[in-house]
Amino acid sequence: MRKFRILLALLLILPFLYVAPPVEAQEVIGVNLIVNNFLNNSTAKALSWLVFDGNPPPPSQVDDVIFNWTDPQGVLAHTDWVAPDAKAVAWSYYQVDQLGEWTVNVSYVGNTSIWNNKSFEIVVDHWGPGTYIVSRTTLVSVDATLTIEPGTIVAFDQDKGLGIEGKLVAQGNDTDPVVFTSNLTTKSPGDWSSITFYNSSDNQSVFDYVRIEYSRKGLNLKGASLPITNSTFINNLERAIYNEFSFSLIMGNNINRGEPGISPVGIYSGVSNVTIEANLIQNMSTGLYFSYSNLTMRDNLVVNCDPHGMFVRGTILNSTNDRFYENRNGVEMDSGSNTTFEGLIVVGRMDGFSVFEGSRAVLWNSSVELVQITTFELDGGSYVILVNCSFSRIDTSPGVSIPPDDDSVLMIKNFLTVEVLSYDNGTHLANATVEVYDMGNQVFQVETDASGFTQPLVVTDRTYMPTLIENSTIVHVRYADLSFENNNRSVDMSSGHIEVFRGSIYDLDGDGEPDFSDGDMDGDDLPNALEDGIGTNPRNPDTDGDGIPDGYEFHSEILNPLNGLDAAQDYDQDGLTNLEEYQNGTYPGRADSDGDGVDDLVEMGCGLNPLNATDAAGDWDNDGFSNGEECKAGTDLNNPEDKPPPALDWLLVTLIVAIVIILVLIVALVVRGRRGESPAEEEEPSEEDEEEIAEESSEETD
Repeated sequence: MRKFRILLALLLILPFLYVAPPVEAQEVIGVNLIVNNFLNNSTAKALSWLVFDGNPPPPSQVDDVIFNWTDPQGVLAHTDWVAPDAKAVAWSYYQVDQLGEWTVNVSYVGNTSIWNNKSFEIVVDHWGPGTYIVSRTTLVSVDATLTIEPGTIVAFDQDKGLGIEGKLVAQGNDTDPVVFTSNLTTKSPGDWSSITFYNSSDNQSVFDYVRIEYSRKGLNLKGASLPITNSTFINNLERAIYNEFSFSLIMGNNINRGEPGISPVGIYSGVSNVTIEANLIQNMSTGLYFSYSNLTMRDNLVVNCDPHGMFVRGTILNSTNDRFYENRNGVEMDSGSNTTFEGLIVVGRMDGFSVFEGSRAVLWNSSVELVQITTFELDGGSYVILVNCSFSRIDTSPGVSIPPDDDSVLMIKNFLTVEVLSYDNGTHLANATVEVYDMGNQVFQVETDASGFTQPLVVTDRTYMPTLIENSTIVHVRYADLSFENNNRSVDMSSGHIEVFRGSIYDLDGDGEPDFSDGDMDGDDLPNALEDGIGTNPRNPDTDGDGIPDGYEFHSEILNPLNGLDAAQDYDQDGLTNLEEYQNGTYPGRADSDGDGVDDLVEMGCGLNPLNATDAAGDWDNDGFSNGEECKAGTDLNNPEDKPPPALDWLLVTLIVAIVIILVLIVALVVRGRRGESPAEEEEPSEEDEEEIAEESSEETD
C-alpha cells in the first residue's frame, strides 16, 4: 500500500518536473541595409534585414538592431533601437535638415560584430533649370515635394531611379519639357531604372510636358493616381507607362519605341481604373496591354505595333474613336473581357479583331479593313455584336473564323430608321405604328415621333454561329385607315438606312396597296400603263361592263374588254357562255378546258372538275367504266350498278366484222363452185368410162 502511494505521488508531480528543451536559435550571420537619397527637410528612412544561417526564428528570440544616423559634419544625429519583425526586417526614420552626405550605421545587439554602413545624400527639393545628375536612387518621401523647372534635364547614372511617395511637380511646356534621361556618354535603352509613384504619393502631383528616355521601365504608377499628360516616352527598354491599382488620366502623350531591337509595351494597366485619351503610340511590341482592369479610352492612335495594337485580358473596357493602323494584330481580348467600342477603326495587317475565352465585344459605327488573314476571329464561346460597321473582308474566306465545334456567335446589325408620311398631302405622320419582324418574330413595335420618324432601330442582318445565317427583316406600318406602299416589305439590312413609307386613303381595289403605287390600281390584272395603251380604263376593272374583268378578257385572246356583247356568246360551243366560263374559271375558247376528253359543261353536270385533267380517267365506283365514260353516258359515277350501255360504235364495229366474215365465206364458196372439185378429190374412172372415152376418141379420128 505504501509503495502504491509513492508511485501515485510520483505520477502527480512528474509533469511539473519536466522542462522542455530550449528552441535552438538560428545564428545571425549578417545584416543588409538600404538607404536612398532624400530631399532636405523630409523624413529619410533606412531599411535593414538580418541574415540567418537558416530560417529566421520567432521575433521574441531575435535581438534589436541599432540605427545610428550621422550628419555631414560627422556628428551622430540620431540613434534608433528597432525590434525586427517576423521577417527580420527593421525600419528606421529620421527627419533630416542638412544638405550633404549622411551615413547610417546598423548593428545587431546580439552580436555587435555584425553591422553594416551606408552613406546617402540629402539633396535640394528644387531641381533646375539646367542639368541635374542623379547619382543615387532618390526617394521623395511622404512629407516632401520635389519641384522640377521647365527645360530641366534630369540625368540618371546607371540603374538609378526616382521614387515618389510624396509629391512631384514636373511641369514643362511645349518648347521646354522636363527631360528624364541617361547620364551615360553613349545612351542606350535600359541605362537607368524608372520613375515610380507609390500609393502614398500625393494625388496633386503634376506630370505634364515631360520626356522619359533610355530607362528600363519608364513611368510606374503603383497604387498612385495622377494625370500623365502631354509627355513623350521613347527608347525605354521594357515599357513606357505602367499602372497597377491606379486611378489615373493618361492623355495627350507620344509613346514610341525609338531605336530598333527592343520590344517595349506602350501602356500597361493591371487591376486599375484608368482613362486613356488622345495618345499616339507607335512601333511598340504591344501598344496597349490591359489586365483585369476597368478602363475608358478615347481618341487614341496606335500604329505599327507587333504583335498587338491592343491586348485585353479579363477587362471591362469602353472605347470611343480609337484607331489602330498597320499593327500586326489589331485588337485581341481573352479571359472573359467585356468591351464596348464606338467608332473603332482597325486597318491591316494580319488579324483585325480577335475575341477568345468567353469574351464579349460590342462594336458601334466601327470598321475593320484591309486585314490579310481574318477580319474577326472568335473562339471559346465568345460573343461579338457589330452595329452599323463596315469591313473589307468578312464575307470572303476567311473573313470570319469560328471553329466548327465552337459556340461563339458573331452578329451583324445595322440601324433602321422608318419615315412615315402622307402621299395625299405630303405631311409627316406622327404616332404611326411601326412593326419590325426578324425571322418571323416581332422585335420592335414603336411609334413615329412628331417629325414622322422612328428612333434608329438596331436590326440584325446576319449571324455567324459558326455558319452563316442570313436574317430576314419585314416592316409593317399602320396609321388610321391609310394604305401604305409596299407595306409588309422585306428590308435589306446589309447597311444602315432610312426606310420611307408613304400612305394614302385611296385604294380602289382594296388590296392594301394605295393607288399611287399600285401598278394595277383597279385590280383587273392589267397594268395601268397597258390599260392606257389598249384603251381600257385603269380605274375601272370592267370597262365594257359585261361582268368580265378587263384583264381576263385581254389575256383570253378571244374576248374584247371593249365589247360588252361577247360575254353572252359561247365561242367554244360547249354550252357555257363566255361570262359563265369566266365565273367557273374555264377557258371560253376551248370546250374541254382541261383536255381530258369531256366537255366542260358535261364535267360540271356530273360532278367532275372541268379544270382537272385527271379526274375523267378515274373510276370512282370501280365498275370498269371511267368517270368520263359515265359522264358521257349519264350514269352515276358512284354507283357500280349503274353502268353505261354498250356503246353504239362497238355494236357497229361488231356488225361490220360479222358482215365481212360472211362475205368472205360467200366469195370462197363461189370460187370453189366455179373450179369444181379439186384433182385430189376426183374418183378413178371406171372401165365403162374408159371404153366410152375410147369410142369418142375413135369417132373423132374418123
